Amino acid sequence: TDWEFWAKSELYQTIVACILIGGVISFALLSCDVSQAVAGADPFKVSDKYLHGLIWGKMVPAVQSLFDMSLSAQRKAAFSIAIPSCTGLFCFSPLAGYGTASYLFETLAFLVTPISASLLFQKLFLSFVKDTFFIFLLPIGFILRTVPFMREAGAYLIAIAIGFVIVFPLTYGFD
Repeated sequence: TDWEFWAKSELYQTIVACILIGGVISFALLSCDVSQAVAGADPFKVSDKYLHGLIWGKMVPAVQSLFDMSLSAQRKAAFSIAIPSCTGLFCFSPLAGYGTASYLFETLAFLVTPISASLLFQKLFLSFVKDTFFIFLLPIGFILRTVPFMREAGAYLIAIAIGFVIVFPLTYGFD
């Protein structure tokens, strides 16, 4: 009787898993259509275009500009005037404050650079999600969902795949 109960339970879980798979596939297809309608095009292409413009159109030029301003300020700070006097030669730098400005510009550039690198990583991760999550992660989740002791892991993988494929690119699209 224990075996009968176990067999009935497993049959029930397998039927539920099949229904879940059908529901998830239907939900995923519907959600993909909705996200495409919200984004106005393929959400991954919209997100990739947005990140590309943000990285190469704004962040990299901003970092380059900060380094250029730092170099310009260093040149101005290095300017000095020699004044002859009876005790010898005395030099003073009328633009010495530019040394501090140069340091600040360089510090800002070093603070902004990791943000640019983070955006580049997000762009690469977006491509990875597009290429692998629905193709590999979702089917693995379905397979694990049918195995008795791996059901929770399978449901978790299904949720991750749907979340990353549908929600993740839309976060950039909404921005």
